Amino acid sequence: MVGRFFRDAFGKLTRNLSFNASSKAARDVPSVAEYRRCAARSLKVAEAFSDPMEKARLLLMAQTFLELADRLEQRAKRPPWLPADAQRK
Repeated sequence: MVGRFFRDAFGKLTRNLSFNASSKAARDVPSVAEYRRCAARSLKVAEAFSDPMEKARLLLMAQTFLELADRLEQRAKRPPWLPADAQRK
């Protein structure tokens, strides 16, 4: 059941993420909003599961999507000339 859900719910996102690194275009990066929608969808589906392991997997997916959204937001705020590790200090 979870496998089918991921194929249906995240098909577009995973298609966007399956690429050859050398041909990667910036337009293929999912947006913050897409990551947050996937997190919300994971939470909604998790509510429907009674199996604790399946629910935990979906909650972990939601957490991961939110972390990716946060990273992407932080990257967008960083000036392009500033190295990634310089802002952490």
